Parts: sequence; structure tokens; C-alpha cells
Amino acid sequence: MPCSACGGTFMVIQATAAVVGEGLVETNAWGIGYGDVQPWTDKWLDLDDARRRVEEAYALPDCEPAQLRRPILMFFRLCRELADFIEDETGLSAKAFVHSDPDLRVCDALAQVTKHRTRNNPNSMTARIATFNRTRDGQHVYIHWRQRDCEGTDDAVDLVVRCLDAWDRFIQQHSLRTPARDHLA
Repeated sequence: MPCSACGGTFMVIQATAAVVGEGLVETNAWGIGYGDVQPWTDKWLDLDDARRRVEEAYALPDCEPAQLRRPILMFFRLCRELADFIEDETGLSAKAFVHSDPDLRVCDALAQVTKHRTRNNPNSMTARIATFNRTRDGQHVYIHWRQRDCEGTDDAVDLVVRCLDAWDRFIQQHSLRTPARDHLA
């Protein structure tokens, strides 16, 4: 049965109850079932959780590089996967949007290089975590990207915010409904 709020069929919650006495009902079982296809809105919530983990890692006072690297790479992998989920479910050209947005192109490059280690096409953008810096102002992770003769470096949190802003624009432009999420301040 589809969800009455969103129409989704991925997760179904069922509860059973038993009468244990006159006018008394006890809930004795419940379960959550999952459908065949995870909706894109779940990937959106995963992305928001990954954003929070990046923010939390940046806030750690004595964070090791690996403690920052893992949530950052996870965020950008999920951010890129969101395009696949939206496109598969809605038919909208989300992958083309990724390739047209400068920040999401860096996201895609980092996700692809993280997954495959290298890019086979010499015209494809590459990206990697280049440096971890700790200063009096806090910690910073810098992502270096390169495509043909162009290259640049972005602070990871700044890029996280810009990628979320890009997805917000896409979602609003196509009137998609999303679960609520918090934004980075």
C-alpha cells in the first residue's frame, strides 16, 4: 500500500495488536518492510546525514586526516549517486545537470576517482583530496581538481554547501518534494 503522505512504496510499517482484556489492547508486534526500489528521497536523507558527519568531523578539535577524509568522500559519493536515483525514478535529466554544474562536476570527478582510482578518458575531470590543514581558525580539507588545462582547489565544506545549493536549485526547478533537512550554516 502506498504511503498516504508521499505515495512511496519502498517502506511499509505494519503493526499487530491483541486484545488482552476488556477494553485493553496490547501492541505485540511491529515490522518494517522494504520494497524493491529505494526512492531518491532516501538518498537525499543519506546525503543530509553525510553533510552532518562532515560538519561534525570539521568541529573535532584534534581530528586525524582519516577522520575527515572518510565523511568527505562519503558525502561526495552520495551526492553523485543522488543523480542516478533521481533520474531512474523520475526520468529527469539529473546526470546532465551534474555535468552542467561546475560544483557538481567536481563532486562527480572526486566520486569517480575515489571509486575507480583513475579516469580513462583524458578529457574527464579528476579530483582528489589534496591537503589537510589545521590552523588557529580550525581544520580545512582542500580538494584539488583538474580538467585539461584548467585546475583549481576548493575547501571541502565550501564545496559541500555549493553542491547542496545546486541540488536545491534542481529540486525546486522540477518541483520535487523532499523530506526536511537542515542546511549548513
